[in-house]
Amino acid sequence: MSFIADRPAIRSVYVNQTCGNSEDVCITCFVRGNPLANISLRRPGQNIAIIECLNTTECNVKISKSAIKSSEYECTASNLIGTARQTITIQYDLKGKSFFEASQ
Repeated sequence: MSFIADRPAIRSVYVNQTCGNSEDVCITCFVRGNPLANISLRRPGQNIAIIECLNTTECNVKISKSAIKSSEYECTASNLIGTARQTITIQYDLKGKSFFEASQ
């Protein structure tokens, strides 16, 4: 049996605008890699993660809409082979509806 090592790659970052209740937004980061990655979600430039998930393929966090306003979040996935990052920007229009865009 051979072991093929693969650096992590972020498959997608998903924003669910109706998780829990109407006051929350859930951000989920989906990752692939071998070995499994340690995933963190944080605000860019901050050393402290909002959440860290170890040896997995997905990580999610629930954030209050009132805390978001207009914000960037960064999903970082790391294993023994390498690291991948993706930033997502969440913004609200004047009617309080959110929209987001992801960039690598």
